[in-house]
Amino acid sequence: MEKEEIISIISYRVDHHRIVPYFFDSLYEDAKDSATVTEAIKEQFESILASCFSCNFSSILEELSCYDDMYSYIINHIPTILKYFHGDFLRLSSFPIQEYVNNHFSELIPSIPKDCFFYMAISDDYVKGENKKMLNQFLTNYKKDYVFFLLGQMLSLSYSMEQLDTLTDVLVLIVDELLEHEELSYCDIRMLMGGAYSDCVEIGSKVLKVGDERYTYFMKNNPFIVSPLIRVDLNELSFLRGTVEVIEKVDTNISITDDELYEIYKQFRLMGLIWLDAKVENVGRLLKDNTIHYKKTLYPDSITRGLLGGENEIVLKKGDYVVCDLDHIVFEDVFQHDSKLQQDFYLSNAYYYEERYQKSKIKNG
Repeated sequence: MEKEEIISIISYRVDHHRIVPYFFDSLYEDAKDSATVTEAIKEQFESILASCFSCNFSSILEELSCYDDMYSYIINHIPTILKYFHGDFLRLSSFPIQEYVNNHFSELIPSIPKDCFFYMAISDDYVKGENKKMLNQFLTNYKKDYVFFLLGQMLSLSYSMEQLDTLTDVLVLIVDELLEHEELSYCDIRMLMGGAYSDCVEIGSKVLKVGDERYTYFMKNNPFIVSPLIRVDLNELSFLRGTVEVIEKVDTNISITDDELYEIYKQFRLMGLIWLDAKVENVGRLLKDNTIHYKKTLYPDSITRGLLGGENEIVLKKGDYVVCDLDHIVFEDVFQHDSKLQQDFYLSNAYYYEERYQKSKIKNG
């Protein structure tokens, strides 16, 4: 094939967003002269980048790097690639991207998308040395965008950025206050793996969660849940269906036995509650006594945080286990009147603990 024909094939693929892995492999195989294919790819390189879907971006670049001098060409065009980057590209070990970023950090600031820096910020120790100060200033300058990047992904599946604008402003205020309390900066925020319904960040000793509407908001105040500093049902304040929570960080790298997990389940049952999602992933070990540790009073009364009843007489101590996911803890009478909830529960792993609890009640009279 002549170069014009190869360019025509690439252009067609670009126009129809059909640049996929192994396309270039087949292109090189069909052409008699690989150098001609390489020339055509170089001429169309930026268009190729612009048309790639995020799921294919990195694999296509790795595929291209195997041919002729394309590896060195890619290295020399990292700034161009970063203009169109997708998150996983930064973590590719095939190319010295991190080294390039740190050697040219200040030059990249005006030329690549904000999200590129956001991904760098959540990648542990990606930006090094003096560059961290510049990164922190960048994140501070664009803190509303960064907070939305960290905490707006789950709700953005249901609402537009415009609909979430006021909430994002509120989240920025919360983040700023937590950073001040913890004596940290935007660079120190750690993104955590959220659950199925929430985005989570760690700010020092605090965890901030923002997510979709919880199955249940109000629950009985009890010592076996991590005490929330903030717990807000957004539907009570706006048209948004969701929840904002701030809780103490707990150690989730635990090895809890089945008997210990059952003991937590049993304590809920003795208080007239059913823990519908009883599993290890929802439990943590307290790093501090289970009280509110904060310089300022955020939401002093329990009812504002969705907790019914008075203060707990028992305060669990550092090292004790607590439930750190406050969803799916319901009153027994609510459970008894919800057939759909019962059906789901009877098919869940948590039902094993309910069976064990009922057998224990019969045995003990």
